[in-house]
Amino acid sequence: MKITTTLIKKIVAGYFDLRPSDLDMKTRERWIVTPRQVAHYFCIEFKTDSQARIASEIGGRDHATALHSHKTIKDLIFSDNRMQKTIDDLKRIILNTQSDDSTNGYKSILNRKLSTHVSQKTLICNVSNVAPSSRRIKV
Repeated sequence: MKITTTLIKKIVAGYFDLRPSDLDMKTRERWIVTPRQVAHYFCIEFKTDSQARIASEIGGRDHATALHSHKTIKDLIFSDNRMQKTIDDLKRIILNTQSDDSTNGYKSILNRKLSTHVSQKTLICNVSNVAPSSRRIKV
């Protein structure tokens, strides 16, 4: 199975207990923004499409939003262990889905609870408390 924007959108939405259509909502609430940014991040990492098309398919945004999302998640991976764990889990799921012959392979993988799976509500609450990278103090 090829990795597509639609597949990533379904996997990320499922991981955060959302519907794929929830990622298209115009809201800026953290419980939607974080999963949307994660979806943008993976689409850019896996080069599923042009940045403009990725952004328009996920949230109806423009390419600058997808780039900002990618940078935000990349910064969080280095500063937030929970985000790093979430990204690692999702990457494993996406890559396993790619090798799965079934079109619904991602559902079986998402249904298996990982023993170290973090609570998405905790992740989202903690992400909102992270300072922008320009104000972050380097130690």
